Amino acid sequence: MRWFKHLVESGSDPDIGAMMDEFGFKGYYLFFRTLEILGRECDSDNPGVLNGRFSWFLNQYRRGITSKLLQNYFRFCSELDNGNGRFIFIKKGKRFSLNCPKFKKIVDEYTRQKPYRNTEKVTEEVTSEVTKKVTPKNIEYKNIDKRECSEKDSPNPLKEKKSSFKYEKRHMDEAKYLELAVKSTNPRHKLSGNNYLDDWANTFRIMEEKKEATMEEIHFLIKYAHDDGFWYRNILSASKLRKQFSRLWEDARQEWEKNKEKYVGKNK
Repeated sequence: MRWFKHLVESGSDPDIGAMMDEFGFKGYYLFFRTLEILGRECDSDNPGVLNGRFSWFLNQYRRGITSKLLQNYFRFCSELDNGNGRFIFIKKGKRFSLNCPKFKKIVDEYTRQKPYRNTEKVTEEVTSEVTKKVTPKNIEYKNIDKRECSEKDSPNPLKEKKSSFKYEKRHMDEAKYLELAVKSTNPRHKLSGNNYLDDWANTFRIMEEKKEATMEEIHFLIKYAHDDGFWYRNILSASKLRKQFSRLWEDARQEWEKNKEKYVGKNK
């Protein structure tokens, strides 16, 4: 999500005024900083809902915001909006759940249209339509001796294009493992593109060659992410795993230290 609506009279909102009366200017900061975090982590299918580790969530605010202050703030917000709650916050142990019921109203149009901007799907449909119209059967070849045609001058316009993906079996094995994890935890998620497995395997090869991660670490993080109440909704492709690797590894580091002997030296 790139932005959200911010009314110019927000400072006069009675709920925000109550936050400032109770927490000073920190109340104003906490309100809009929380919306920013929700926007950055926004799931376009379910905006305004966030789950994860509380330690990570607390680190998204300035250092002056303590755990006690943050929890008191959300406790106060739960009674606002005529008792309906501007924020609904639950903390259990090291994890938290946050919901902003009105967040859908301030989601920008770009985010709302995300499901309709699947470039790969559009490209495939256009390519398919063009291919139907342009085939060797629809082209007349006059006075052409096929035996004299070189590969360069071949009348067939549908030459097979070499794949740009490079990977080995272990990379494809991890791509299939991620595919299985996504289908198990997100059965309604549509995996787009005919070559997504090749794309994922190629991404894992790049991560390994650039020493961003070993294959054992990649395998472990796929399993960790899809066992986690927050990460399973976010790690839905190899590119997403690579993009979120640092944050995901920070969450999973302790678990890795406890169980790495199960993964080191193995792909599965």
